[in-house]
Order: sequence, then structure tokens, then C-alpha cells
Amino acid sequence: MNTEFMKGVAVPILTVIDSEERIDEAGMWDQVDYVIEGDVSGILAFGSNGEFYMWKKRKCSGACGSW
Repeated sequence: MNTEFMKGVAVPILTVIDSEERIDEAGMWDQVDYVIEGDVSGILAFGSNGEFYMWKKRKCSGACGSW
């Protein structure tokens, strides 16, 4: 298996939700900016903590479609 593309540090981030259990895009971006400032190589979003099965594709596409 070629693993040359896997270098550096990839960190999981939490899915930030608001009080109505909707994805908080601004909160997600704040978190992404924070870990990027820490000089990470990759980010694992939507599923790194087991929550992916709860979200429908249309709910995730707004938050991660522009990354």
C-alpha cells in the first residue's frame, strides 16, 4: 500500500451544532481556523467522532461543500 500521501498531523474536529441541533457553520469555521493556525496537515470532519450517520447529506454539504 502506498502511504506517501500520508504525512504530517491530521486532527479530528467536532461537529459544532446550535441549540436546535443544526450544524453551526460559523462555529465549524472557527474551529477549522484554529487548527489550521496550529499548522496541521489535515482535518477529519463529520465522522471522526462517530456522528456522521446522524447527518443527512444536504445538511453536511452546506458546511463542508466550500472547504
